This record gives sequence, C-alpha cells and structure tokens, in this order.
Amino acid sequence: MTKSPSFLLFSILSNLVFYGITIGIILMSVMFSFSSKSTASIFGYRFYTVLTNSMVPQENGPKGGFYAGDIVIVKLMDDNKIKKDDIVTFAVGDGSRYLTHRMVERKNELNGEKGDYLITKGDANQSNDPPVKADRVLGKVVFALPKIGSVIAFAREEFWACLVCIFSLYGFFLVLKAYLFSQKEEPAGRRNRRSPAYER
Repeated sequence: MTKSPSFLLFSILSNLVFYGITIGIILMSVMFSFSSKSTASIFGYRFYTVLTNSMVPQENGPKGGFYAGDIVIVKLMDDNKIKKDDIVTFAVGDGSRYLTHRMVERKNELNGEKGDYLITKGDANQSNDPPVKADRVLGKVVFALPKIGSVIAFAREEFWACLVCIFSLYGFFLVLKAYLFSQKEEPAGRRNRRSPAYER
C-alpha cells in the first residue's frame, strides 16, 4: 500500500518528537546527576527541586507560587535583568545551597555600603529575607512542574537503575513503532488468489 505524503510527514514529525524527548531525558539525567555546578544548564535553563512550602500561593497574593516537591525551571540570566516580582533562585550561605523566592525590592546601599542588593520574600512567609548581593542570583523561574521533585530525587539516587528503565522503555517504543507503522497490506492479487483445487 502506498503511503500518502501526509502520513509520511506525520511519521517524520512523530519520530523527531519521540527521539528528541528521549535524548533530552537521557542528557538531563546524566548532566544533573553528575554535575554539581550551579551554572550547568541545557540551552540556558536549569531545574531545581523545591524543598519547602515558603512559596505556596496565598489568597489575594501574587501568582506563580509552588509547593514542596515541585520542580522549578530557572532561566539563567544576569542579575541586572531581574525585575520586581520576579521569582529568583539565588545562592545562600557558602554558595552550596539555593533559595527560590520573589524579589520585592532592589537597593543600591545597605548599612552605608554601596552596592547592588536584592530583598526577597517567600509568598507564604510573614517577613522578608535578609538582603543578598545581586550577583548571587542565578536566574528567574519561568515554569513550575507539580510533584515531579520526588521522581527526580529518586532518579538521582538510583541513576543506573533509572537509566536501564529508560533504555528498556525506549526499546519497547521502538518495537511498538515498528509494529504499528511497518505492517504492509497484502497485495490484492495475492489476497484473492485461490488455493489450488481440482475442477470437476
């Protein structure tokens, strides 16, 4: 059976999407499991797991909050591009921990010391965070994925088992794709051919 151009186009597009998602999952799993660099990213984006409920949305409060266990997608950018009400991820303490809160104010002076400082606050918190230097900001949140954090945490702890599962699932879809899209219709002449028989 001759396949129509639209069917071939759909098949090509579905292949691109399938392989793109699969390769993306594998690359992200490998990179974020073995890299401890805060600037490691894919096309300028990085994800972080939310550990607390300090950004839970509040009634009549600003939008864009999230819950513990969610994943936030952070676009890495210079601190001078951060604006008021942006939700930003920044380094705290010695730089090995990160916090994601809303930027509520920018200051150019703190206790008589000139500089660029940001005041942040969790939407669910009653008070502002201590001021941080703007250069400790990694980027701003552009999207949140609900309840994915626990899955990512498990993938990091059981990386090799998850990698085996990914490749197994990949193989399953390859077999399924081959079965669904590679079956050929039996030619009409052969289908209608009668088995040999003696005529009387």
